[in-house]
Amino acid sequence: MATNNPGYPGGYEPPGKPQPAGRFDASPPYQQYHRLYVYHLDTVLLPPLDDPDLIGVWLEDGRPILFFHRAKDEFIANLCRDYKCQIIYQADLDYADWGLDRRKEITVLESDLRQEEPDTNVDLVVANLYPALLAELFARPDFWRGRLYLISGFIPAMEEGLLAALPLDRIRMLERLRDDRWCLWVLMTTS
Repeated sequence: MATNNPGYPGGYEPPGKPQPAGRFDASPPYQQYHRLYVYHLDTVLLPPLDDPDLIGVWLEDGRPILFFHRAKDEFIANLCRDYKCQIIYQADLDYADWGLDRRKEITVLESDLRQEEPDTNVDLVVANLYPALLAELFARPDFWRGRLYLISGFIPAMEEGLLAALPLDRIRMLERLRDDRWCLWVLMTTS
């Protein structure tokens, strides 16, 4: 489905007959990458993509994550406009940091949060907890010592109460995602 239309760079063709995201594959000639340009889209249907810069596609919960070795902002903008989808996540990554060449140290701690205060003086705090415990943690100043927070484990009907419990003078909402059953927030401390 390649095209020479200059309005659609990289071989992208405007809407025709979309195919499920899992039905296309890319086999670029590249063997070594220095940068990765990642675009996670909120669609399950995409056209066949014929772009020499496309490294490949990963499906996460049925939604495509496109990996390129060059930035493709205009290509992705045209794709989103024509297929009425949006970018969930976009990143420009150093391949050495993303790949297995350099592994980051990850420490996972499990504790009874009702008994002891968690050590949140870390880069990323992941909290998948029931709403009453989340609200209790939000009220503790020491909980907000981390840099980034991934908060989940609650349904949309519980979101309003948790939003009211957030200390807005200390954090900024980076992402707020919802589906039929679950909510997920990405927060960053401001101080």
